[in-house]
Parts: sequence; C-alpha cells; structure tokens
Amino acid sequence: LEWRKFLEFFDIEPKIFSKKNAKIIENENKGDKEGLDIEFKNVDFSYPTKSDVQIFKNLSFKIPSGKVVAFVGYSGSGKTTITSLLQRFYDPNEGEIKLNDINIKDLNLEWLRKNIGIVSQEPILNSSTIKDNILYGIDPSNYSDSLFKSVCDLSHVSDFVENKSQFPLGYDTLCGERGVTLSGGQKQRIAIARALITNAKILIFDEATSALDAENEYIVQNSINDIVKKRNVTSIIIAHRLSTIKSADCIYVLNKGNRFCAPRFSCFE
Repeated sequence: LEWRKFLEFFDIEPKIFSKKNAKIIENENKGDKEGLDIEFKNVDFSYPTKSDVQIFKNLSFKIPSGKVVAFVGYSGSGKTTITSLLQRFYDPNEGEIKLNDINIKDLNLEWLRKNIGIVSQEPILNSSTIKDNILYGIDPSNYSDSLFKSVCDLSHVSDFVENKSQFPLGYDTLCGERGVTLSGGQKQRIAIARALITNAKILIFDEATSALDAENEYIVQNSINDIVKKRNVTSIIIAHRLSTIKSADCIYVLNKGNRFCAPRFSCFE
C-alpha cells in the first residue's frame, strides 16, 4: 500500500507547465542593472483549496529592475503568496504577472524558476558538505572557483568557514541532517550563497532573519545589504522587523487583498 501511494505521485499531471516555444529573457543592455522588471497587473487570486477566501483583489504594483522592494503586513495578508505567484506555483484567477513586459505564462518555466533565488525563514540543508549545499542545483557548466569564492565572500560564508580552529575541513565540513552542526546564522548564510551562485535575476528574502537572535540577525542582514548594493538584481524582502526593510527603495503594506505604499518611502507609481 505504501509504495502504491508513492507511485501515485508519478501519475499526477501538472496543471502549470511551459507552453510550446516558450520564451526566455535574454540578457539585455540595461547599464549596471542585472535584474528584471516585475509587474503585477490587476491580479485576483484565491487558493484552489479555499476558493471562497480571496487573497488578492485587483492587486497591482511595479518593481523596476535593480530595485529593492519590501512587503509587510499581518500574517495571512499574502506576502509569501506574491512570491509563489511569481514562481508560477499557482496562476492568478484574473490579471497578469509580467517580467520585462512579458507575461510569465509565456516564459519557459524552468528558466523562470532558475532565475529566482530564494532565502526562506528556515533554510533546507542536506547532510553533505558545506560546498555541496552551496552548489546544490547549479549547472556544472556555469561553475568556476572564482564564482564560488565571490559568492562565499559576499554572503559572509567565508567569515566562519575559513576559521580553521572551528572548521578544520573548511568547505568540506559535513553539515549534518538539516544542518544540525551549524548555527542558525551560519545556515542562513549558506542559503544566501546558494541563491547567489545561480546568478538569479530576482532574489527573494522571505523572513530570512526572523528566526535568528540579535547577533546573527545583524550578521545576516549585513550580508543581504551587501548583496542588494553590489549585485544590482531585483530584490524582494518579506519581513515584519523594520530593521530588515529600512534600506528598501519602496515598502508596500498588504492589507485586505490590496496594497498601499508605506509613508516616507518612495514607490514606483
């Protein structure tokens, strides 16, 4: 019975898939900007299992390439749902989501998800080495030692891994199941490095520091600040703490299925 239930998953046909001749967005000359323009246009959305509960009603906003936008709001207001829609884990009931003026339904799904890097509240690490966890999912043809070193420096992973008294094996240190041998801040910095090494055009930090103590929050927040300044990708920060979003170019407050701009923070209207 157990194995039959397992095999049933292979018979499930995905409802979201790439169209034939789906597009990818080629690198465009946009100065020093490496990110993508994001637009939600008149988006309505309810989860399929709770169709009577409307999460968004006529939600619209724009995020220009290379900018940093924060989303705040009470639990259940739809902050993480925005990132799920952006990755096409779900499609909106109405409205459009666009990258560089192209509807994401017309984009190659594999390309789309490879170009969105995510750092979540609880990073998922496997029991292999620190290096293996950082390189998880990267195309080997895109790997280089210089790229690996640069992302480890930018995410501040090198600050602790290269301390030979604590990590004599360096990047070959085993993380243990779910990163049990590492502190919360160390795991988050590894997760940040993993998001960076793919050269994703959009970075999402979903409550990336909310589970950390004050010292580790400070270290990880400095890593995030360095990244958004130096990489010039489009960045989305989801948070409750003001300390994590005060450097954003724009802050959107989600409430009752829509959004408004936070006072004193410029937005792109």
